[in-house]
Amino acid sequence: MKLTKIKIENYKSIKSLEFDIKKYGMSYTTILLGINESGKSNVLDAMSLLKPPEEKDEYYDLHNQKDEKNSPVDLWYYLEFDEKDNYIVDLASDIEGG
Repeated sequence: MKLTKIKIENYKSIKSLEFDIKKYGMSYTTILLGINESGKSNVLDAMSLLKPPEEKDEYYDLHNQKDEKNSPVDLWYYLEFDEKDNYIVDLASDIEGG
């Protein structure tokens, strides 16, 4: 299983962002480049939510505070599975807390 694309909407300082995870050479690499306070850490925070957090987060801690419409926070993770992946067993283990 591999992560191929991430889409983030209304998360912290991010209104809308979508990017592909591509293979460069022998590895999958994505570089986040930007000036200070441009939201690079918020992208990493959103990516960390691919695995559900152990603690509950408050909606207002995650929501884009500049969004006056109060739009929902959307985090999309696009995954690609190989036939040989044993993802169902791994996913079941994660859900059961193992």
